[in-house]
Amino acid sequence: MAIARGTSKYWVNQMVICGVAAVLLFAYGVLVMMFGGKDRGLGLFAILGSFALVGTLVWLLRAYRRMSVSQRAIYAWAIMQQHSAGMSDRSAMGMADRAQAGTLRPDELQWLIDLNRGNPYPGDTRATQTGV
Repeated sequence: MAIARGTSKYWVNQMVICGVAAVLLFAYGVLVMMFGGKDRGLGLFAILGSFALVGTLVWLLRAYRRMSVSQRAIYAWAIMQQHSAGMSDRSAMGMADRAQAGTLRPDELQWLIDLNRGNPYPGDTRATQTGV
């Protein structure tokens, strides 16, 4: 099975962005709480937001470790295919979950492939279930 280029970059980028944003938001929150004057409450919201980003990072790490190499590649491929179509994150992630589980209908898989023919499907199209 050929793993599509760039799929591991997807996971690394998501983790790095989430981690860096959490650290920066936390530091911003602390600084605002120390020097913000009347706007100290904004610092608390920033710190709470950084905790949400840490939770997202933990979720990403657990999802990454739970999947096999081919499942990670298929999940990232499905997200990247839909990104160019302007789909919402929620629907893109739902379809990517089904793609990595191998439960996409053949017409859904073909639709994803057609979104960007220059980015080949990293899995075996014969392995997908028919008519789920």
